[in-house]
Amino acid sequence: MTLLHKNSLVFVFEAHGNHAEVDIEFARLRHRFDIHFSPSFLEDGSIDCATGGVLVFSLKSHFVGWLADVENLVDGRCCRFNAYRMFDGVLQNYFAFGAHNHLYTAPEVRLVEADLMHCLDEARSDPQNNTVILCGDLNLHSANEPPMSLDLPARTRATNTPLVPNVSNSRPHQRIWENIFSKMFEIKMGKHTHVNIANLTLGKIDRVFCSTPPSGLLNLRNSAGVSADPMDLYVKGISDHSAGFWSICPPPKKPNIQPRIRPQWAKHPVFKKHCKDLLSGLDFQGCSCQEHLESLKLVFREAADKTRNYMLSSQDKSSDSVLVQLSTIARCVWSGDRRVANLAKSSMLLGPVHLAPGNGRPCLLDPIAFEQEFASAKKSHLAKERECVHRFFGIFPET
Repeated sequence: MTLLHKNSLVFVFEAHGNHAEVDIEFARLRHRFDIHFSPSFLEDGSIDCATGGVLVFSLKSHFVGWLADVENLVDGRCCRFNAYRMFDGVLQNYFAFGAHNHLYTAPEVRLVEADLMHCLDEARSDPQNNTVILCGDLNLHSANEPPMSLDLPARTRATNTPLVPNVSNSRPHQRIWENIFSKMFEIKMGKHTHVNIANLTLGKIDRVFCSTPPSGLLNLRNSAGVSADPMDLYVKGISDHSAGFWSICPPPKKPNIQPRIRPQWAKHPVFKKHCKDLLSGLDFQGCSCQEHLESLKLVFREAADKTRNYMLSSQDKSSDSVLVQLSTIARCVWSGDRRVANLAKSSMLLGPVHLAPGNGRPCLLDPIAFEQEFASAKKSHLAKERECVHRFFGIFPET
């Protein structure tokens, strides 16, 4: 459920049940997800609940403005999700194939290959408006990532790879699948996704492929991985596979929030003087209320910056000014920030006192003296804050 609510599109393979059971089990999710179930069928046409099928969940809020449909290419084995829209007169397509490579007949695998190749042709002809994703339990190991044996000690496994030979053409229709893989770019999961108890191996057979080359994803944040260790899930009787994921999104925008004006700055005489000087040169006649407000914000911000610089560079010995300077010095030494250290030495009163001269890595001249002064400044600041709290609640020390 955690992965379900964090991703736009989720494929679940070997989902055991029928349509009625799926409707009952996921009724509470219908308001958030479009749910499609593709079951497997027996020879007599009845649903094969034991074998399982494919479940597709698409998050409605992530496809607003898009039309979407799901087509069963192979019942219970392969589905194609297609989201499309018109944007500036151009048709945009997002194709996602979820496949479980197991017990395909020759006509079925040829059908999947033809559909995939058609979508890949569209993606190659117009990669900006067409994207193809292939994911699922593909039951094929990568040539350079063979299965890892579990019946050897960890040290032996770490120093002897590959441990299990990756035999080519060991599965039906492997050449067809590998031909499809060669036309796409694989998204590496990093960890093993499947445990095979029959031969005691861990493998990476749950894979993700994309038609977009890595150069097309440079400006996006993407991460891929595995939700849990497959051996842990097998021991708990849940599954011999672990869920894999690939997340891709634009980088988050940093909020443009200016630092708050500290009360100590606003109460300083320098702040009042700069505000008076700046306001005397402004004419608010004819300004709207919004323009008036924005102008006052600029005045207060400019006055606060001037006051802060004055307090840090002058002979101001107030507890707030000393604490800010000492905190800045400690932070630049801890992080090794040469730029901040040079600014502290050139513009702060206490910078040259505690920071070693030179342009190398910032370091303290006397760490013990610095710690003692820092402790004294903190004690003085906390005493002042305690006095303000007591005064606010009318608590006065006994005399």
